[in-house]
Amino acid sequence: HDMKYHLLSDITDIEDIVNLALEEKACPYYASRFAVPLAQLVCLPYNIILHKATREACGITLSGNIVIIDEAHNLIETINNIHSVEITGLQISRSYSQLSQYL
Repeated sequence: HDMKYHLLSDITDIEDIVNLALEEKACPYYASRFAVPLAQLVCLPYNIILHKATREACGITLSGNIVIIDEAHNLIETINNIHSVEITGLQISRSYSQLSQYL
């Protein structure tokens, strides 16, 4: 947990985080996640900020915070991708076959 304070003491990018993790013999992924609730500025991909379950799993709270969307022309496509799924004909056929066994 100590590494999160190192991450918060200066502006870091992914290379800085990885190098610090190697020095500290720590996991850069978890150190970053533990630092998020204490950070003043967090840059995230759309899918994390827009998908409630993912946002909550990352410990990100929107209430009382300012959200700035960069490249907003991609926003609709991202929202569609988050809430969409593709099902192939083969998947439907197999599902039907499996369900038919129970009827």
